[in-house]
Amino acid sequence: MTEEWYCFKCKEKMVKAEIPFVYLEVEDKGKGIKCPKCGVAYFDEQTVLDVIIPTQEFIDAK
Repeated sequence: MTEEWYCFKCKEKMVKAEIPFVYLEVEDKGKGIKCPKCGVAYFDEQTVLDVIIPTQEFIDAK
């Protein structure tokens, strides 16, 4: 069963999206959901665990 998410502000159904991010000059994209109306976006849990946290740890180790 797939969960449906709705934007808190717009009440629009969120859609799957590739979300670009920059963290201390490192650019990447991650999977997540985005509101088609206002553009608010959230990364999914797996992206945070596989991309965001390792990128932050790599930068912090320098």
